[in-house]
Amino acid sequence: HPTIDLFCRVMEQFNDGERRAVLKLVTPTPRSPLLGFGTLHPPLSIRDAGGDKERLPSTSTCENLLKLPICKDESALKEKLLYSVLSEAGVSI
Repeated sequence: HPTIDLFCRVMEQFNDGERRAVLKLVTPTPRSPLLGFGTLHPPLSIRDAGGDKERLPSTSTCENLLKLPICKDESALKEKLLYSVLSEAGVSI
């Protein structure tokens, strides 16, 4: 999916602290699982959150679920992710 491809590119651009913050936003812990993401339960998932251009990424931490709005622009997704991480916007339990 194009938005997931953008997400992967944005994550590659982030520094370690920003990556940890995204991980903490989605899974409530800033560290990867000791035995790898394959052991994470429930598994880390990304879901389409629709095409509303104003929508921010949101999460369901109990489900390890990241809901990303459809983005066609890498810089827009990066900005939205950073805003969500820094403000902890869109977190639901």
